[in-house]
Amino acid sequence: MNDQQPPLTAKQITDDLTAPIFRLPSIHWLGGFLTAAGISGALFTAVAIYVIAGYGVFGVNNVVNWGNDIG
Repeated sequence: MNDQQPPLTAKQITDDLTAPIFRLPSIHWLGGFLTAAGISGALFTAVAIYVIAGYGVFGVNNVVNWGNDIG
């Protein structure tokens, strides 16, 4: 018996490598992506508010100190 398979062609290798790119992903990937995007967006927003509100970076108050500017 001849159990050897014929050698792969360049087209077969290319098709095997590119097929997953064009295949529709599982719906679970969408949920994971949206979750990651939501967490990243929430962290970015929290840091932006923290800096804009005057708490600054590394404890440095880089905005107006609203409470101590009178008299």
